[in-house]
Amino acid sequence: MTEFKYSSLLQQAYKKLKSSVFFDKTQLILRDKIVEYEVYPKFDSQFEKLSQRIETEEWEDIINSIDFISYPKATKTVSEKGFISNWNNSTTEVDKLQYFLDMNVEGYILGVVWLLVIGNKIDNEIYEHSYGNRMRKNL
Repeated sequence: MTEFKYSSLLQQAYKKLKSSVFFDKTQLILRDKIVEYEVYPKFDSQFEKLSQRIETEEWEDIINSIDFISYPKATKTVSEKGFISNWNNSTTEVDKLQYFLDMNVEGYILGVVWLLVIGNKIDNEIYEHSYGNRMRKNL
């Protein structure tokens, strides 16, 4: 049987991605994609296939899936009742947008692998007393 040398690393990255998305209330679309990814009949073989794709450098569909989604973050006008509703015929003017990265689950998994392998080395070079967005030492 063929050895899949990245399969366990990909599974570890998937678990970290899944736990991160579980606690992030802003990533509902990614949460839905993860559910669809797990429903796939041969879910366990997904990591072996992705490992093979890493070996053969088949990235095109992952790269082509990269997109963004924008949602309203703040509005200029609010109804007289103080909240946004779909009941009223008035239009709401959007003041600020919030953008989210959208791509295949495999792309997110590869992003977490990058953080585990490369990001950890970069983080070690950052000033010791810099506390924002740092990687945990036990990662």
